[in-house]
Amino acid sequence: MKKTVFILILISVCFYNGLSFANDENKDAENPLLSIVERTLGKDVKILSIEDAEESPVKGLRQVRVWFESVYGETPVLFYMTDDGKMFIAGSIFDSGGNNLTRRDVGNTRPRTIEISRMQPREEYMIGSDNASVKIVMWLGTEVVSLKIFDTLHEIYLKNQDKVALYMKFYPVSKTHFHQDFNRAVALSCFRGEDFLNGIDFLKGVSPAWANERKDVDAFIKERGFEDCDEDIVKQDLVLAGKLNLPAHQAVFVNGTILISDITKENIVKLSGIELK
Repeated sequence: MKKTVFILILISVCFYNGLSFANDENKDAENPLLSIVERTLGKDVKILSIEDAEESPVKGLRQVRVWFESVYGETPVLFYMTDDGKMFIAGSIFDSGGNNLTRRDVGNTRPRTIEISRMQPREEYMIGSDNASVKIVMWLGTEVVSLKIFDTLHEIYLKNQDKVALYMKFYPVSKTHFHQDFNRAVALSCFRGEDFLNGIDFLKGVSPAWANERKDVDAFIKERGFEDCDEDIVKQDLVLAGKLNLPAHQAVFVNGTILISDITKENIVKLSGIELK
């Protein structure tokens, strides 16, 4: 097992030494690891802290846990260094069984928290009571994954209507069909309050090609007689998401804390501290 681990580490050493990650004379000689972190994660990444070196799974190497600010919160990453502190390694260590020892040891992200008021929830796109003890803010698009997330959260709401409230934020971020996702979000904005469920059902039933062009949405609004659909609300949510530095995909916040694990009742209970059915 040790032989397999060393082979992987030596490859990493040669690679990063070739890039002069160690002993870069243009970086702070007192903290050469900072230079490596910047080159690996990017200079714009905010480093929060660097822990003291600790034992690693490989003899002759120590591991250093670096915490940086990510869109998910405070995220850890492991770097490795030789005992003399002259060589550094960025990468993963595996054992002969294929187990990622770096992932095992690195630890978990401390999820970020954003005050709900900063996310500017709107009463017209709320399901439940604003006095609920568990407030779930959903930053969702209109594609299949987002609709499934909505269904999961709405099912939890139905079983806990005395405790849970849902707030919908429009977040069309489909990489391959952004314009369609945006157009569908405009159509969904026509449905407010409890009627929002009818909007979700409508999107589930339309053709996959529906809303590729804006004229589809305009015809839909005219046919249904809607008068309060609001493209500006969708745009405002997108701008706000950028200011809040949200992930470039669907995001769910429970009482202001981002849910970075599976969207389940159990994980919502862990974040909120409120027992749910």
